[in-house]
Amino acid sequence: MTFIQKFSEAKIVYRKIAKEFNIKNPNDWNKFVKTKDFKQYKNLLPKNPEVYYSKKNVIKRMGIKN
Repeated sequence: MTFIQKFSEAKIVYRKIAKEFNIKNPNDWNKFVKTKDFKQYKNLLPKNPEVYYSKKNVIKRMGIKN
């Protein structure tokens, strides 16, 4: 699965979705990802952006070793 790699680009999409579907907090987001409305975004955005875009995971995907 290929998601938007840069969080700065993904943030624009997340904000658009939040405005369109009235998502105001993480609980609303978790409910939204379980709906059929999220299906159109499932190949673009991860369900857990705080995990996917965390520094640790970004470094891991880039293949950088400490």
